[in-house]
Amino acid sequence: MKKKHTTFIDRTGEIHVTNEGYEGVITECSGNKDCTFEFKNGYVLRGIRYDIIKNGKIKNPYHKSVFGTGYMGVGRHTSSINNSITKSYAIWRGIIARGYDKKFKEKYQTYKGVTVCDEWHNYQNFAKWFEDNWKEWMNSKWNLDKDILIKGNKVYSPETCAFVPRHLNLLFT
Repeated sequence: MKKKHTTFIDRTGEIHVTNEGYEGVITECSGNKDCTFEFKNGYVLRGIRYDIIKNGKIKNPYHKSVFGTGYMGVGRHTSSINNSITKSYAIWRGIIARGYDKKFKEKYQTYKGVTVCDEWHNYQNFAKWFEDNWKEWMNSKWNLDKDILIKGNKVYSPETCAFVPRHLNLLFT
């Protein structure tokens, strides 16, 4: 049986637009399975298959995909492990919703005026803070609270938040 021979096409310089609407260019390509794609903002993805680029399926880690504000960022923290949402991601998504989801704010009027600090719009930053502050002995009966440390606070941030037992949190609400 003869091996099928394919001709290498250098895709360097090709401009593509992702499904999220971001434009970028292939800056290197050593084959269909090893391209480097650079977004206009300078962020570079390496080792990307050409078909993913061509079909627009590249994900920009700075795309504000969570309630128009939150984004994954670049780092070691992931949103799921073995198809299960991580605790840090679930909590992060919840605070982003409290700050920016219009439907959530309509349903829960107590979150009117609540925001999340710019640093925590990036999931990587929040996940690092979570990792430093969540203790193994804590469980689902602990809540992230933004206004026990500073009464009446409306901003989720590293300086204003703490994990507290749910029963204690309920006493203040």
